[in-house]
Amino acid sequence: MRPNEICQLKWDCLKMDRSGYAYLEYFQSKTQCFNRIPLSDQLTDIIKEQQQRTLEQFSTPQYLFQIKEDKPIGQETIARWLNLLSYNNRIADQSGKIYRFKLHHFRHTVATRYAREGMSPGMLREMLGHKSIRAMMHY
Repeated sequence: MRPNEICQLKWDCLKMDRSGYAYLEYFQSKTQCFNRIPLSDQLTDIIKEQQQRTLEQFSTPQYLFQIKEDKPIGQETIARWLNLLSYNNRIADQSGKIYRFKLHHFRHTVATRYAREGMSPGMLREMLGHKSIRAMMHY
């Protein structure tokens, strides 16, 4: 998922199919369509916990990660927190420079790992929400 898609997950993004298997449903901003991702039991439990936390803070939650009554947390806020964590804990790259997190790198890391493990280009394209395989061949 793209960072902005995670930040804008609807509070009710967790769905169950007829067999009782959980999946995440979200809107892909780049392709302008909804996508569904099957979830493990562990991830399902984590999302349920986050839903409960959000519900405890907001009477009518709209987003899974909500910062105000009607506003999702922004990806800039998450990046700022991660970079502050990096600075405070002296997380450095190989040259010794403090590492600067960019949220989109997480998406690239996951896609690269799937590609290295042999996921087909077509499946990877589908998972990433790209319309053409050329758009993601650098993975």
